Amino acid sequence: GGLRRGWNASRQKVPPRVRILEASWKFAVGDHVEFANRANEKLYRQRGKIIEIRPDENRVVVDGINPQKKLVRRTEEGEGGAKTIWGPVHYSNIALIDPTTNQAMRSELKTRGNKKVRVLKPSGYVLPFPKGQPLIRPSEGDSPFDTAAQHVHEITYKGYDE
Repeated sequence: GGLRRGWNASRQKVPPRVRILEASWKFAVGDHVEFANRANEKLYRQRGKIIEIRPDENRVVVDGINPQKKLVRRTEEGEGGAKTIWGPVHYSNIALIDPTTNQAMRSELKTRGNKKVRVLKPSGYVLPFPKGQPLIRPSEGDSPFDTAAQHVHEITYKGYDE
């Protein structure tokens, strides 16, 4: 037979061609979401708050959705045994909750001025990202960190050709 490879953390990651860019994620830590996949009746319509985002796997961990048992070894600090943790779910299986109607809705990303906001589809409610989210860099004008056009072709490193 062939060589059988064991489990590896890198095998769990989504290839870069399929990975969702972090700038286009519609979810943030602290959002209230609902599990919206009807195929899984056990989790369907359960609600919770996002506690972790895993962009390498295209998954999110939601408090209250997908409970799993984890066996923990007894240590000096605490007891061992089975503990409940929240397992990750795919980002496509959750939907944001509209605070006005308390219903799960689809959303899209839009830029309003200099900020990235989420617009909930049927109602049009604008749901801003929680505080601490980065702003979209303005496309117009120069930043103080940009290199001026007249200095682009200057050789600043001495000693390479000498």
